[in-house]
Amino acid sequence: LLTCYEHWIDRVKRDVPADRPLVFQVRNGWKPLCEFLSVPVPTQPFPKADKRAELVTLLTFWCGMMRLVRWEMCSVVSLLVVFVLFRLF
Repeated sequence: LLTCYEHWIDRVKRDVPADRPLVFQVRNGWKPLCEFLSVPVPTQPFPKADKRAELVTLLTFWCGMMRLVRWEMCSVVSLLVVFVLFRLF
């Protein structure tokens, strides 16, 4: 996932004219974003959230769900094979 993102960033840097893109780092806050958009910098602090922790939680949940689905699919297929063989013989 990270590699795909990095390739995409490299492609944007290569394909978009140098005066057009804003390579924005969230840690830099409002200033570069507002300068790029030609708007005043807001007085409220830049919103920060622990997105990494949220992502880890979400990925952990979905990985668990995928393991469960795979196990259930194997069980269903196995039962179906047993049922078909039982009906044939």
